[in-house]
Amino acid sequence: MRYKSVRLLLAAEINFFVMLGVCYLLDPHVPTDKYGISYYGNYLRTLIPYALAFVVSGILILWATSAVRAASTELERARLGLRLLGVLMICLVFVPSLFNAFVGKIHVVIGGGIFLDQMLLTVWFVHWHKRSFINFGLLTVMVLSGVVTGLSVPDVVDIMFVMHVIYQLAAGMLMVQALAYWLEHSTAVATSEYERKIINS
Repeated sequence: MRYKSVRLLLAAEINFFVMLGVCYLLDPHVPTDKYGISYYGNYLRTLIPYALAFVVSGILILWATSAVRAASTELERARLGLRLLGVLMICLVFVPSLFNAFVGKIHVVIGGGIFLDQMLLTVWFVHWHKRSFINFGLLTVMVLSGVVTGLSVPDVVDIMFVMHVIYQLAAGMLMVQALAYWLEHSTAVATSEYERKIINS
């Protein structure tokens, strides 16, 4: 990959799912009907890989945004969105969902912020920048899994954990692709403007 920031974002996604896999190996008996990925943050046996999944990935995302030199409005917005995502991921680890009712509510708010941030970034990318059958498919998967996750909170349906994983997979694939696209596009625009200035000078 050409851009350091894209490589760092991809590394964040890989780290997240590898650590999630470690959590599953340590405790494969997740009550998937009531809990999402955050289930692993409530127990000592899975706390370390769970924390590494969110904290290391959050740090890598922040590192990726620091490596971005915004050359366009779109890239600056993407950088801010990803930076917020990195901060929220790190914060989520410090508010376990089952600690108590108050902390649990904070956890839900931060988790909701992560979902919303990812959704806004990917919808913006797919609808206004790069429409394709695959991208629309991934976005549809995100929307459907997000809706089912929301319905799992009041126990309307009972597959929250699986929906969390599917949502994050689709979101990760789209965000890596989006950052690469915006970097390429902003570089092309900057090059075009530079060449035009030379011609007009």
